[in-house]
Amino acid sequence: LYIELKGYDDKLKKGVDEAQMLFDVLNAHGLGTIADCSDKIPIVVQSFDKAGLKKMATLTDLPLVQLVHDTDIYDYDEIAQFANGVGPPAAWIMNSLDNIWSTMENDVKTQDDQYSKYIQ
Repeated sequence: LYIELKGYDDKLKKGVDEAQMLFDVLNAHGLGTIADCSDKIPIVVQSFDKAGLKKMATLTDLPLVQLVHDTDIYDYDEIAQFANGVGPPAAWIMNSLDNIWSTMENDVKTQDDQYSKYIQ
């Protein structure tokens, strides 16, 4: 079962902790940890919002996946501190090799452009 936390940061600003609520529901049904799920149903929690995953990491040992956009820059060493994996954009795995290299070249150019303002 893949569960996605959506809009965690926005909900948290309104006083709703979606990660805590999810954990409470899972835990109430005996699905709060890997051990609890092992003979029932595998559960993975995924999100684009790292704050939600960081909160989940404090509550449970269920696998957590940081979803990523192809237009953003990520610190994968940081992600490794709270998530078990990364969910790449479908284009990164579904495109032909030529399209993948083209996308990667554009990503590198975008990153170079973003960082160039710091280099004088």
